Amino acid sequence: MSKIDVNALHHTYGDYNEVVLKRITLLPINGKMRDLPEHLWHKSYVRVGSKKTGGPNLRLLRLDPNRPSHTITAYIFNKFVHPTQNRYLTPREAARIQGFPDKFIFAGGSTSAQKQIGNAVPVPLAQAVAKHVADYLTKHSGKKKFKALSLFTGAGGMDIGFEKHFDIVSAVEIEKDCCSTLRNNFQNLKVFENDITKISLTEMSEGQEIDFLFGGPPCQSFSAAGKQKGFLDPRGTMIGEYIRFVEEARPLMFVLENVPGMLGIQKGGVIKTIKEKFKNLGYSTEHYVLNAADYGAAQLRKRLFFIGSRKTFSYSQC
Repeated sequence: MSKIDVNALHHTYGDYNEVVLKRITLLPINGKMRDLPEHLWHKSYVRVGSKKTGGPNLRLLRLDPNRPSHTITAYIFNKFVHPTQNRYLTPREAARIQGFPDKFIFAGGSTSAQKQIGNAVPVPLAQAVAKHVADYLTKHSGKKKFKALSLFTGAGGMDIGFEKHFDIVSAVEIEKDCCSTLRNNFQNLKVFENDITKISLTEMSEGQEIDFLFGGPPCQSFSAAGKQKGFLDPRGTMIGEYIRFVEEARPLMFVLENVPGMLGIQKGGVIKTIKEKFKNLGYSTEHYVLNAADYGAAQLRKRLFFIGSRKTFSYSQC
């Protein structure tokens, strides 16, 4: 951009009423709602009734400038308070915590930008996983360039990490603003704005042999913040679409990203089912929970990664 548009960068924050401003002003470093005088607690936070049921639904938090942030979510405007200024974070500041470069522009309004940022995989974590897998492929496959497909792409946090090591042929994403974000920031990426169930491998690959797949199917059905219905939730069935692409593309390797909460659903039954499905397709699969802060991100954010490989091209941790 020749001229920086502050609104386009989403480096703005909203107005607050008097009560909200008092909460923010009195909030200490690393402080939460419980650290405020009770008369300033949000009504959703107060436990009521004989069983004392209720909040803390409004999770107010002032960041500590000397520590990594807690997990960035889509609720930037009513949760994360700036470390030294009496205001919430702006979406751009949250994007920095996620590792997005300042030149990366999010399409849509502030609410949409917050959602895109909060749902993204931290860029430094994606970069570390991408390098690890690319190094393994280079060492063991005899190839130097790898064609890849990006599934359930979102705003492209994983793609920033993977584009250095992989030739990403195309991406598929259903959210309109996410697709606009991808087109604005990845000039050579072909973006399919569609329901993945209506997209074929042939369309996405354009007839090319695909070496690698990566992506994160919707995680709400597995998240600890949700009801953890797993495959009973329609969003959980999207993992089946990822598996379909693995079956049809037969890549050398793949990376599937999701939330660590998946590990505990059905006492580990979901993980076992996923691995069994890949095994039946001829793939061995390992899974790891990685914390973004361990890979250079300014954030304590854990994500679950499945790394799969053809059994004839067996992957083991390097």
